[in-house]
Amino acid sequence: MLRDPGMANDPLLAALEAITALRSLETVEAALLKTIGEIYPQIDRLHLLTWHDGELIEYGALLDGQFAEHNGSPLHAEHPLYSLRHTLHYDPERKPGVYGEYYLYPLSRLDTLTPTHALLALRTTRLSGQARKVIGSLIRIVENFTELLREKNRDRLTGLFNRHQLEEGIHQLLNRRTPHTGGQYWLAMMDIDHFKQINDTLGHLFGDEVLLTVSQLMQGAFRNQDQLFRYGGEEFVVLLGGVDEDGALGALERFRSDVERYRFPQLDSVTLSIGYCQLLNQGSAATALGEADQALYQAKHRGRNQVFAYHQICATQTINPETGSIDLF
Repeated sequence: MLRDPGMANDPLLAALEAITALRSLETVEAALLKTIGEIYPQIDRLHLLTWHDGELIEYGALLDGQFAEHNGSPLHAEHPLYSLRHTLHYDPERKPGVYGEYYLYPLSRLDTLTPTHALLALRTTRLSGQARKVIGSLIRIVENFTELLREKNRDRLTGLFNRHQLEEGIHQLLNRRTPHTGGQYWLAMMDIDHFKQINDTLGHLFGDEVLLTVSQLMQGAFRNQDQLFRYGGEEFVVLLGGVDEDGALGALERFRSDVERYRFPQLDSVTLSIGYCQLLNQGSAATALGEADQALYQAKHRGRNQVFAYHQICATQTINPETGSIDLF
């Protein structure tokens, strides 16, 4: 079958071709906003919104053709959607429709590094009903595409992001660390203490149950906007943003304590050792992971079942170069 040469000039088909060539879930999300803005320039504002703890949060926006990442900024009083924040509460049955000056599309199936159950809000008074249907179809196509990416980027046992997605997540936060965002981003590496002994004594099926339970406790201990990964084996990683060190340490200690208190069948207890570092000017995912890994080594070396910071190593000059190497990617 010969391809219609006119199809190559169709901006919607060209946009779909470009989006489906992407392999980063969060990049797909940004591309969706840019594509809608380019195809329909009469749309002067697009906002990507979601909910966290009952609060409406913005993760990205297209303003007059320019994409802006907000990394989970709550709506402030001057935000154009602030007056609608109570109307835009989470509703799993929400249908596309008009709310004030905005037309809203639910994005309940988008699976990116930001939370699910999102809304795409566009503002225009000059968009036809047919154009709205086309945008809705484009959103559904992109959502279906992200489902395919999800299978590639998720760990099959726990459902957390896998290490292939981790490098992308670290690079995003390193590049996002600017003065106007506060620059408070943290990388923590976690390891289940004596996990080999659990496998050897009770079997790998029981070990898998421990991994699954720890991943579920992990999802309950951290915020929706925190990025959770299974790094491999019994190791997990979390990326935190928008908190100072006290907030990051508090979240990590809460998770460590939740695991310690949980009553696993046939085990007295399961504990975690955690090492973390701040994402500053490391320049690469490998360097940042190396710092967190050195902090993790110190947490284990000092007795396990504790949280240790990389800057504590720097302060005491106890870095052991033999322990900082990581076989990354």
